[in-house]
Amino acid sequence: MPKLRSAFLCKTTPGHLVVLLIMLITQFTLAQQQFEATDSAVFEPLTQKLTLYGKAQFQYNTISMEAGRVAYDGAKRLITASTLDSISPENRPKFKSETEQIEADRILYNIDTKKGKITNAFTKQGGLNLYGGAIKKDSNAVVYFNDMRCLPCEDRNAKTMFRARRAKVIPNDKIVTGPVYLEIAGIPTPLALPFGFFPNSKKRMNGILMPQYGNSPNQGLFFRDLGYYYGINEHHDMIWRGDLYLNGSWGLNTTTNYKYRYRNQGQVFLGTKLFYTGDPDIPALSGKSRSYEIRWTHQQDPQLRPGSNFAANINYVYNQDINRLNTQNNTQFLQNNFLSNVAYTKNFKTNAALSVNAQVNQNTQSKTVNINLPSATFNINRFYPFQRSKNLPEALKQIGISYVLNTRNSLNGNESTIFKGHIADSLNYGAYQHIPITTNFNIGKHITWTPALDFNAWTYGQRIERYVLESLPARISTKRIKGLSSAFDAAFTSVFNTKMYTDYIFFKGPFKQIRHVMMPSLIYNYKPDFTESLGYWKTISYNNIPYSYSVFEQGILGGPGRGTQNTMLLDIQNTIEGKRIITNDTGFSEKKIPLIQNLRLSASYNFAADSFKASNWLVSARTLWFKNLNVVGALELDPYAYTNEGLRTKVFSWQTQQQPKLKTLNLAFNTNLNAALFNSKSKSTFHQWNINIGLNINGNNTLNTFQVRHYATVSADIQPSKNWKFNILTGYDFYLNQRSYTTVRVYRDLNCWEASLFWVPFGINQSYNFAINLKSSMFSELKINRQRSWYDAF
Repeated sequence: MPKLRSAFLCKTTPGHLVVLLIMLITQFTLAQQQFEATDSAVFEPLTQKLTLYGKAQFQYNTISMEAGRVAYDGAKRLITASTLDSISPENRPKFKSETEQIEADRILYNIDTKKGKITNAFTKQGGLNLYGGAIKKDSNAVVYFNDMRCLPCEDRNAKTMFRARRAKVIPNDKIVTGPVYLEIAGIPTPLALPFGFFPNSKKRMNGILMPQYGNSPNQGLFFRDLGYYYGINEHHDMIWRGDLYLNGSWGLNTTTNYKYRYRNQGQVFLGTKLFYTGDPDIPALSGKSRSYEIRWTHQQDPQLRPGSNFAANINYVYNQDINRLNTQNNTQFLQNNFLSNVAYTKNFKTNAALSVNAQVNQNTQSKTVNINLPSATFNINRFYPFQRSKNLPEALKQIGISYVLNTRNSLNGNESTIFKGHIADSLNYGAYQHIPITTNFNIGKHITWTPALDFNAWTYGQRIERYVLESLPARISTKRIKGLSSAFDAAFTSVFNTKMYTDYIFFKGPFKQIRHVMMPSLIYNYKPDFTESLGYWKTISYNNIPYSYSVFEQGILGGPGRGTQNTMLLDIQNTIEGKRIITNDTGFSEKKIPLIQNLRLSASYNFAADSFKASNWLVSARTLWFKNLNVVGALELDPYAYTNEGLRTKVFSWQTQQQPKLKTLNLAFNTNLNAALFNSKSKSTFHQWNINIGLNINGNNTLNTFQVRHYATVSADIQPSKNWKFNILTGYDFYLNQRSYTTVRVYRDLNCWEASLFWVPFGINQSYNFAINLKSSMFSELKINRQRSWYDAF
């Protein structure tokens, strides 16, 4: 607190003792307030007036005043705040209380009556910037505005505003005005209302959600997304929305949100649509379609039950074609597969875990549905039963055992008929168990040997049996046999790994050294075949030709494979990098440059096969060119020779002086160009930009003819300034000689307003949507919208 400058000199006379007593009483009264000033403070004891100069602050209970000059009249209990000069904006008076903050040119406030008068004031209420030529404040904290200007954005100098001659602001409740009109760039517009009503509360408020309106050549006049928001309670709220078209088409949906702190949160969406197409006066050219949509997302807070979790993601759509009519989302338009999953997981302290899932996989293009109710997996993580034994060799101590149990109950069918008939007869259920036993140890210093035993078991509630019907023509019939059926098999795997380094030193040229790292793996796999002897596979004669089948081939978890596996697999991975000498101001430095990030060669040989024991050779590579061009390639070569007619022989190609036949080829080039990459070289005026370019080349040898298909994709995000944004997604299929799905998005920030354009320039979804609206969430429904969809006469 600064020292008080007394307005009089104290003298030791009886009359002045009374004055001194008054001064002490008033100073005791001032002690109930807090005040400070950077320049000076003048106190007049006889009139009980205190004046503060220079960034003055005065606080009484829950209210505070800041200004260049603050005067307090103790007798009238009146605070007056004004600017010390008209130049410094920081000296403008500021009034703060529990319910509001006001900035003005001059403020008068009575701390007893809690009434005030304010000139040229600014305040924020409910996310709105409010200006008033004159303001009065009553004892209930209600503020009355004269010549109110309401700015629907954060910019205080915005030229878009709502103006009203009179307004009343009730804190944490509402703002009510007289006649109000919209003014843009200082020009009044015809958009006016006889009165204004704006919510002014942090609490949840119910209200109508304004629709989009327009005219569709095929659907007629329409209102879209007309809705109502209902705040149920602090944990739940709900939004109802509807679409209505003049030709009778309509849509209705509801979205319910819920959230419990430290427990869970989620959202439920239910929607239906009915669309009429064509001319209703011509029945042959008209029709109607209905769609349904259900979405549910649920997340559990990790703190609720540590070690267990429940989550849901339901996404079911009936008749996706209807949803494409109004979509402006690339993902929704191209999406055909919808996966729903409800999952519960539990981790046990005994190194085990349980996962239970209920899944629905829907394909809206093929109209098929696959339902798994439920699918459960129980696994015991790898444990080492002999690790604590002191007298065993190290290889036995490293023996690890794990266990996996997978059960599934599946129902497959067409989305319109899947629940018809006897569902129990259509269910397909089974269980699969897997027990891997592994260990590893070193052979010498450089080779690691990892042997493993795998045991597999299947259990089903049914199997199949096939037989030949002696009819004309003869055909094979399949019969399901209910009853518990089991099968098992086992396999042995042995893996040898090592790593080799080769360095090439250069005394001339750009590279000082090239290092080649080779990581070969030799994998041996043996699996005996007892499927015939145990009845897992059977053979019947069809047209005097033996036909073999698995009795578990319709099982949802597979079954034992036929044939003995006695396979040797060679897999070689390579990385090659160079080291260059870089000359700089401080001398020389070395820099590593990746030349080939991964070059992989793989081939196998099955000693137990009757013929064609060698597999195709697989070659893949991945590298980076010019710092930002990713190149990925893969090819498949057939080592066997072919006749002139294109028939595969049992002779290797090198035995007939042929080259291995190229079966498949895949090449992918992808690069990402952005402003940061060319920051030091480019003189572009773009504020921000990012362009992703991809080229894919796929080749396939079919019927002795090698066909190549290549297509390009381009996506660009360009922001030439802080107010403009462009997004482009396109591509071209050179094989079909046509453009891929293309979209253009344009966004313009107009300060208080924003404009957006979504445009599909060509293709089956040719359409556009242009909208201008206020950015404020409170006024976002105030918009100008123009839309044309692909089903309209574009």
